[in-house]
Parts: sequence; C-alpha cells; structure tokens
Amino acid sequence: MRINILLSAVIGACTLSMAWFAQLYFTQLQMPMAMFGVLWTALNLVVGLFSWLAHKIEDRFTPAGTVFIIVAILPLCYLLAAYNIGYFGVAVIFVFYAIRGIATPVLKDYVNRIAPTQSRATVLSARSFIIRIAFAILGPIFGLIINVYSLQLAMCLAGIMFLIAGAFLFRLFQKHAVPNK
Repeated sequence: MRINILLSAVIGACTLSMAWFAQLYFTQLQMPMAMFGVLWTALNLVVGLFSWLAHKIEDRFTPAGTVFIIVAILPLCYLLAAYNIGYFGVAVIFVFYAIRGIATPVLKDYVNRIAPTQSRATVLSARSFIIRIAFAILGPIFGLIINVYSLQLAMCLAGIMFLIAGAFLFRLFQKHAVPNK
C-alpha cells in the first residue's frame, strides 16, 4: 500500500506543480490576461473528459501499462514545454492535463482497492497531505530557480526530478503493488 500511496503522491505533486507553472508559462508567452480564464476552463474540461474515460483507458492498457504511460508522459511534458516556450508548449500542457485526468482517478482507485475499508479515508487524506507537503517544499525551490535562472530551467529540473522519482516508484509498483481488479 505504501508504494501506491507514494506513487500517487508523487504524481499528485507533479500535477499540482504544473498547475502553478502553467500560469507563469502563459505570462511568459505574454498571453492576454483574458485568455487565462479561457485556458483554465479548457484545461479543466480536458481533465474532466479524460477522468471520465480513465477506466476505459486503464482497461485497454492494464494497470502497469497505465502507470507507465502516466510516469513517462507527465515528466516528458515538462521537458517539452520547457524546451519550447510557445504555443507548441501550450499544446503540450493540454496533453499533460489529459494525462492528469487519467492519473488522478486511476491512482486513487489503486489506493482504494488495497486500503482497508475502515481506514480508506485516512489513507486518501495521508496521500493528499503528502502531495501538499511535497509542493510546500518544492514550490519555493522552483520559484527560486525561476527567479534566479529561468522558467525553462525550473520546468526541466521538475521534469527530471519527477521522471526519476516516478521511474523508481514504477519499478516498485510493478514488482509489489499492481492492484487486482
């Protein structure tokens, strides 16, 4: 259960961090402020659509395949968006949000499947707490990197960090924590 919670928390911190980066990304693109609301609405519609489709996607790729896709694509999106601050990067952020829509319900479901009924709410609260603690630590570090160096460097480092953490936890997930249907 610990592996599932940690994997879910790392992915949660990854997606929460991108929500923070995206606003700076749009600002760096000199996007009109009026477009921010339009983009946030569109991004959240993408999350909602892919959350709705998540279990169909999981059925097609298996739990391990689905987690591999999540662990591989989310950090890759950080790297691609950082490489090209432009409208291509905005499209990459939409891909990120689609994967986020898959990741959240699927990973929470994996925790739900193995958590004892009497402690399920506590386990999910612990997962959420870990995500917030991780972001409370990482957010100021990313902010410092942005202020001293650049948004691109901060996003690259975030992508690399989430790729390493995700890959490590994915290997453990494959060996010990793939849930049964």
